[in-house]
Amino acid sequence: MPQAFRMKDILNLCLYWFIGSIVFTQVAFSQVNRNYNSAKNEKQKDSSKESIKLNLRLGSPFFNPNMPECVLQIAIQANPTPENKVNAGINIVFLIDVSATMFRSGNIQFVKTAIDSIKNTLNRTDNLAVVAFSSEASILSNLKILGTGSWLTQLLDTLESGSSTNMQAGLLAAYSVLERGDQPGSVNRIILFTDGVTNARQNIPDEITEKIQLSKNRGIQLSIFGLGQDIDTEQLTTWAKYGNGNFYAVLETQLTEQLSTEISTLLAPVATQLQIALEYPNTMKIRKFLGKGTQIEFGKTIAQLPVIQENKNYTWIATFDPPASKQPVTPKVTVTYFDPNKKRTIQFEQTITLKPTDDSSTNFLTDPEVRYAVVIQEATLFAQQIEKLIHNNSWNQAQETCNQAIGYIQTYYPNPTEPATQALFQQLQKYQELIDGNVADSK
Repeated sequence: MPQAFRMKDILNLCLYWFIGSIVFTQVAFSQVNRNYNSAKNEKQKDSSKESIKLNLRLGSPFFNPNMPECVLQIAIQANPTPENKVNAGINIVFLIDVSATMFRSGNIQFVKTAIDSIKNTLNRTDNLAVVAFSSEASILSNLKILGTGSWLTQLLDTLESGSSTNMQAGLLAAYSVLERGDQPGSVNRIILFTDGVTNARQNIPDEITEKIQLSKNRGIQLSIFGLGQDIDTEQLTTWAKYGNGNFYAVLETQLTEQLSTEISTLLAPVATQLQIALEYPNTMKIRKFLGKGTQIEFGKTIAQLPVIQENKNYTWIATFDPPASKQPVTPKVTVTYFDPNKKRTIQFEQTITLKPTDDSSTNFLTDPEVRYAVVIQEATLFAQQIEKLIHNNSWNQAQETCNQAIGYIQTYYPNPTEPATQALFQQLQKYQELIDGNVADSK
C-alpha cells in the first residue's frame, strides 16, 4: 500500500472516530436510563418539577477492603420544558484566525461561508460579535442583535490577511467582549476558527489556559474548530475541555455542517451554568471522575456544563478505593444551575449510602446500569489513547492498548449487542486491523 494513501486513511479513520465517538457517547447515555432496579437514595428532594432530575446509583450497595474499587454513577436528565418556556439569550463571539496561512489555503472562505449559513438557525434577537486576530487582535463588532444578519455578511467580507497567529490576544479580546455584555442566565460562547498553533512570542499557553478556566466559571464556554493538518490538536483539545466546550478537527468542506451542530446545542436550553459537586467522607479516596466537564482538585470534585438541552441525559462515573473503616459511608451530590424559565438559580442535593460487608466475594458492579456506563466510559478513554498513538505512529503501543480495550469490553460483554458497546467494539476492531497491518509492515 503506498505510504501517502495509508496516511490519508489513518487521518480519515481518526476523523471518523472523533465524530463517531460523539454519537457513541450520546447513544450510550440515552440507553443508561433503562428499566433496571434503581438503588434507593437515602435522601432525595423531589425534583420532578425541576428542569433537572438527578439519579444516584452504586455499582454495589456494599463494600469490603478486598473489592477492586467502589463505583458511584451520577446521572442527570433534562426534563421537558413547559410550553411557556423562555429561551435564554444567546451571545456568540466568532473569533477568527486571519493569519496569512488562512488566506493562502482558502480556509478563510470556508469560515465565512459557515458563519453566514447559521443566520437562519439563530433567533433574530440573539447577539453576535466578531473578533479577528493574527499578530494582533481586532474587535470588528461588539455584541450586536443579529436581525436579518445582513450586517454580519458585510462584516465578514471586510476580513483582511494578517501575519502570525497570536491566539492569546484574540482570546483576551473575545472574552472582554462577552464580559462587558454578560447578562445573568444568558448563554455565552466563543467559537474559535484557526488553522495553526499559537506562534507569537508573547503567547504563553499557561496564561491562556488560566484565562479559559476562570472565564468558564463565569459561564463563558469556548469551542474550537481546527482546520488543516498543522493544528496543535492536543493543545486545542485541552483549551476546549477547560472551556467546557467542544473541539472539532474538521475537513474544510464539513465546516458548515459541524458549525450548525455546534450552534444547535445553544438553542432553547432548559438549564445553564450547571454544576455537579461531589462530596465524600475522608475515608473514601477518589481514583477517577469520568464524564464531560469533570475536575478533581484538592478538596473539590466537580463537573460543569454551560448549557443543558431539553431531553438530554448526562452520566458521570466516580471510582473510589474501598474505605478502610467498617462504617457506612455517604457521598453527597449537590446540583446547581440557572433556570432560564424561572429566572433563578436552583440548587438541590441527594445522598446515597454505601454499607460495609464481610462477604469478600461481593461484586463491585452488580448494578447492570452502572456496569454499562462504566464500560462505555472506560472503553471511550481507551479509544482516545489509541487515536493519539496512531497519530504518533506508535504502532506497537497502539496494538497493546487496542488489545486491552477489546479484552476489557469482552470481560463484561462477551457478545456486545447494546448499540453503544457494539459500535465501540466494531470501531476498535477496525483500529486493530489498521494497527496490525502497520506492525506487520514494520517487521
